[in-house]
Amino acid sequence: MRTPTSSILLSLVALGCSSGHGGGGFVASTAPAATTPPPPPAPPATRAPAPVASSTPTAPPAPRLPVLVVVGLAQEAQIAQGPGVIVVMSDSDPAHLRALLASFQASSVRAVVSFGIAGGLDVNTVPGTLMVANEVVATAGGQTWTPDPALSAEIMARLQAGNVPASFGLFAGSDTLSADDTPAAKLATKQATGADEVDMESHIAAAFAQANALPFAALRAVADPQSVGLPPAALLPIQSNGQPDILAILGSVVTDPSQIPLLLQTYADSQASFTALQKAAAAVNMGGL
Repeated sequence: MRTPTSSILLSLVALGCSSGHGGGGFVASTAPAATTPPPPPAPPATRAPAPVASSTPTAPPAPRLPVLVVVGLAQEAQIAQGPGVIVVMSDSDPAHLRALLASFQASSVRAVVSFGIAGGLDVNTVPGTLMVANEVVATAGGQTWTPDPALSAEIMARLQAGNVPASFGLFAGSDTLSADDTPAAKLATKQATGADEVDMESHIAAAFAQANALPFAALRAVADPQSVGLPPAALLPIQSNGQPDILAILGSVVTDPSQIPLLLQTYADSQASFTALQKAAAAVNMGGL
């Protein structure tokens, strides 16, 4: 902070001097001319005292709490991580996610965001379609949760500002992947819930946020569309590190080689969804929400 200074004004006083001449024709006056004494010099201007800084220290602003981001896979976690973010990964195991959140200190975060890939239930969604939840419904029991309107609107605004296409939609949360592995099963879930996509974390994250009075939002990218089922190899359990079990996948392919074309399609669809998630994460900056 800069303090303004006052300048010193110097008063310059001219010393006046007058002279007189005698009047006779012959005689010049020899008396000294009368003079007017000069006025006393003006006192110098005084400098205004500088303001004294307060000796009371200013308290630093309180640190901002991070955002809890709930994901299912290691690749989702890699995309989500960044400053101001704490990632909890379920390994696509709902029971494991509930256990992790049960021991998590909710007061250490300011909001909860469900983030990752999802299965499409709407016929108009394609791989890479991004959606922000306006409601979450559990496929078992039908319990619903309403995401925080302000947080969800902020996520959508940042996506739009980053020229990342997205729409609002209804999310279904399922504890089982195999329940939605065929087009017919997906259609049945759509008819029962009205949802546009299904994933295995949003309903659990929403319940945790509600129980701890935390703002909640969900941002997901469709991987497998409604018209495409998942091959047996894609339904195998994820390892504890959030990565696919490659040996188990190879064993499934050896047992049933006919699934190879659909498995390759599933991989291509998932890559489109991960690309969309990367763009979304860059635009939203979840740690800065």
